[in-house]
Amino acid sequence: MREFSALARGAFYRIKENPEVESIILSLSAGDEVVLVPEPTNRFDPNAIQIHFESTNIAFVGKEWAAIIAPLITEGHEYTAKIDYFESTMSPVIQIIFPDLDEE
Repeated sequence: MREFSALARGAFYRIKENPEVESIILSLSAGDEVVLVPEPTNRFDPNAIQIHFESTNIAFVGKEWAAIIAPLITEGHEYTAKIDYFESTMSPVIQIIFPDLDEE
């Protein structure tokens, strides 16, 4: 099993585009499951990974972790992702577990 803790980034930009994102993030709790959606056509980062809660993009995986995690998802590795804790009100930390990978 391989585990990552990745700080969500860009929530404030998501809120500007969709004001509902703020109430969604404020309603989240530790343990809530999220879905990671690679966005290879992102103009800023081809490894960008959206973080979705109930089909709404609420933020992105931080660039430093996305570079590691995006290829694993693209290769088809199974994963679970959930809210681990909040670094600040709008900055959740996401726990991402790949059960079929060994620790490096």
